Amino acid sequence: PDQNQSPPGAESGQQSSQSPAPECPKSDERGVSHQKSAPHDVPIFLNIYDVTHYAGVQWLNALFANQYSPVKFGGIFHIGVQIGQKEWSYGYKADGTGVFWTPPLFQAAHHFRESVRMPPTKLSKRRIASVITELEAEWTGCSYNVFGRNCCHFADALCQRLDVGRVPEWTCRLANIGSTAAEAFRLLDGPTLMPLSLCSKAPAVPALPAPEVLPELPGAPSGVDI
Repeated sequence: PDQNQSPPGAESGQQSSQSPAPECPKSDERGVSHQKSAPHDVPIFLNIYDVTHYAGVQWLNALFANQYSPVKFGGIFHIGVQIGQKEWSYGYKADGTGVFWTPPLFQAAHHFRESVRMPPTKLSKRRIASVITELEAEWTGCSYNVFGRNCCHFADALCQRLDVGRVPEWTCRLANIGSTAAEAFRLLDGPTLMPLSLCSKAPAVPALPAPEVLPELPGAPSGVDI
């Protein structure tokens, strides 16, 4: 026999010492693995619209917040927060919650402008549903205010509850300026502002008989699954 021949298993032993096999996840006596699964991130989008379909509003928003400009001053916007296959928003309603959802990009009363990708939320679906339920109680329809408590402020509150940060400042800037001015002149909720309030009306079930109000948006105002 060749004296230089390695003993059986020597090479395999040497190889195993250099590259140890990875440890298998520990399991209990029933064979259930205790390895922790990675958290599931849920993507979040802000769908931003020009309020109503009036060409004047679109012109104003394009002038002060052109979507291709790196610097935006502000404008008159509607925002929906898309979580999964539901877009959550807020509007005026005589009673009950002003929070409602529609399919994504289905805001018939407004002109779609752009979508902004937010960081994904790491909250579980159960926790997201809980957040929506809390906001439904807090954001009543009758507390809607064109300047101080509108759909943009709701979107900001929802994003913060989802731990994804705040909405871009330019989406709320004009409303915040208007709120200060309106308080100074006591115009807040005045008759001059009601047409704009009604343009952001939340869907009602059943529909309220108001011919001057824009047609009801499709979508269910209840249910918090995503």
